[in-house]
Amino acid sequence: MTDIMKFENAQNIAVVRTDKLGDMVLTLPLVKAIKSNFPDKTVSVIAQSYCKPLLKNSDYIYKCFYIDEFDNGLKDIFRLEKFDAAFFPRPVFDEAIAGFTSGIKLRIGSAYRAYSVLFNHKVRDHRKVSQFHEAQYNVRMLESITGANYKTELIRPIIDEIEFQKIQNLLQNAQDKTKIIIHPGSGGSARDLPIEKLIAGLKAFANDNNFQFIITGIATESKICDDVHQNLQHSLNFCGQLNLDEMIALIEMSDGMIANSTGVLHIAASLSKRVIGFYPNSPHISQKRWGPYGTESIIINPPIDENTQLSDDMSKIDSERITEAVIKLFGKV
Repeated sequence: MTDIMKFENAQNIAVVRTDKLGDMVLTLPLVKAIKSNFPDKTVSVIAQSYCKPLLKNSDYIYKCFYIDEFDNGLKDIFRLEKFDAAFFPRPVFDEAIAGFTSGIKLRIGSAYRAYSVLFNHKVRDHRKVSQFHEAQYNVRMLESITGANYKTELIRPIIDEIEFQKIQNLLQNAQDKTKIIIHPGSGGSARDLPIEKLIAGLKAFANDNNFQFIITGIATESKICDDVHQNLQHSLNFCGQLNLDEMIALIEMSDGMIANSTGVLHIAASLSKRVIGFYPNSPHISQKRWGPYGTESIIINPPIDENTQLSDDMSKIDSERITEAVIKLFGKV
């Protein structure tokens, strides 16, 4: 039986993505492509539990399974739920072997791993070349089976009213201002713009009452968040104060975001917010593969240099380019 016949016969499909928040945002277009084009199939997502706010109540997702809630992770999930096909956008050996030993008939993963023999449909995309965006690479997994082309579209997270109400209360004095989230860290997931560069780029707006800057980050980033807050008069500092549901509601109620290459930037893109992003130049970590997808954005990179280290040195970014980007994307000083 051919792979396309196996897929056509598959009713219960799993998409496995168990790494970071932004990776899940960029994997959901695959889920949407499957469900939109094959509405009779059920699509379940297997993820880490911290991704719940991205997945809950989605029209495209049948069930969610969270590997950190099972003693034996993916092995237990595959015993509990009988899947006919499973997509592995970011294959790791333990997950590939779990799919193989569970007897899933169609297992879709990269052709370029030492353990690719565990997949019986091999996708021949070298992602590190960054010919496509990560979201497109994920949709291309489906295209590699069917031979058809599908839209690559992010999925908007569903936000509960209780989160909206909390954020509305926090922003009650900023209703008429342009609300811009500043997310200065990345939780170690990216090469960050040095905080002094960010501060220098935003100093022109320190006393501008047209903007309400809102600083966010995880608790361990409190030092850099405090540094930004101290240099931006009237800014709000919510660092370490919001859970992910509340953060998503805040993004929805904002006008845009300034951030490094990190998960919340991709959430902002999924909510069609304007984004200023800071990225190195090497293709595998650049905006070509990891930039905000499908939304209005300005990307700021270091100057290109023959020396790759210098080309990816975020400290080489001119802070004036940040000032110019804010004016262009959000309005005049």
